[in-house]
Amino acid sequence: MSSLRLAQHFREIHHEHFVEIDSTHAYVLERLEGGEVPGLPWLVTTDHQTAGMGRQGNVWFSKAGTMLQFNLTLAWVPLFDLYSPSLIAGLAVVRALEPLTMPPPRLKWPNDLLIAEKKVCGMLAKRIGHAVTFGIGINVTPRESDFPAFADGYFPTSLAAHAAHGTPDRDGVLSAILLQWEEVLAMTPEALHEAIDERCHTIGRRVRVELDGGSILEGVAERLDPPGVLMIRRADGGLVPCWAGHLREVAD
Repeated sequence: MSSLRLAQHFREIHHEHFVEIDSTHAYVLERLEGGEVPGLPWLVTTDHQTAGMGRQGNVWFSKAGTMLQFNLTLAWVPLFDLYSPSLIAGLAVVRALEPLTMPPPRLKWPNDLLIAEKKVCGMLAKRIGHAVTFGIGINVTPRESDFPAFADGYFPTSLAAHAAHGTPDRDGVLSAILLQWEEVLAMTPEALHEAIDERCHTIGRRVRVELDGGSILEGVAERLDPPGVLMIRRADGGLVPCWAGHLREVAD
């Protein structure tokens, strides 16, 4: 992680790199909650996580040297009040990866990226005070056979498995993401919504969402409304807003 090309917004970035760490997300959250912030923007990268964190406490599989795993912490800006930070992060990442793969990646609501119906990236976002940290894990070069079985209905894949122009490298991917962050943060809320909506894999799919508390919402994902609310049409015709939850596609 020594050759990053940084956009103007990140020229003064504070960068920490670990050869190995349990979880960049846990490390950053602990320091944020303790008021120990070296400065913002703050980037924490690692070659290997031994206990990477996924959504709802899931463990993120990691194979040393083959995955891009990092936390980017930013000052809270008004745009984050107007649109879901997870989807903003997803847009920055998907725009960075689009030139690298065929087919290009798509956003799976609320915080994953898919290539050819397989999961290539997962993201977490959490606000602490006046900052927000994004934990991002991208499968860059692992083979699909390296992964354990996944129970969320999406088999894993990597950028290398769908590379359009040779094998991608982690430094290059991270540099591209940071460059895209600057463009995304400069968007109007209307342009942001349009860019996310046109890249959303979930729209038009029949889905089943496990909501906080264990209740289930099932229907067709009809549209995405600002600030990132998934509108689901139930079988009885009702249109229900879904703000968060664990989503799976279901067969018709």
